[in-house]
Amino acid sequence: RSGEETVSVTVRQTTKCSAIVANVLQKLGKPASVAKKARIEVDGEKLSPDSEISTADLEDGDLIDIVGI
Repeated sequence: RSGEETVSVTVRQTTKCSAIVANVLQKLGKPASVAKKARIEVDGEKLSPDSEISTADLEDGDLIDIVGI
């Protein structure tokens, strides 16, 4: 979820947060340069771009927030 827009992406547990952000930006038609400011938050907790999404302990269908875009 980014602002008012929701984008669905399928990821593996080993997918890095930076790859998820890049995928969402591409789907939203945003320039890749925006990725430097964007980050993933889960329940208000910031995730490192280098961390795998599995560190967030998500389940199928959970929403994450992409902030900074």
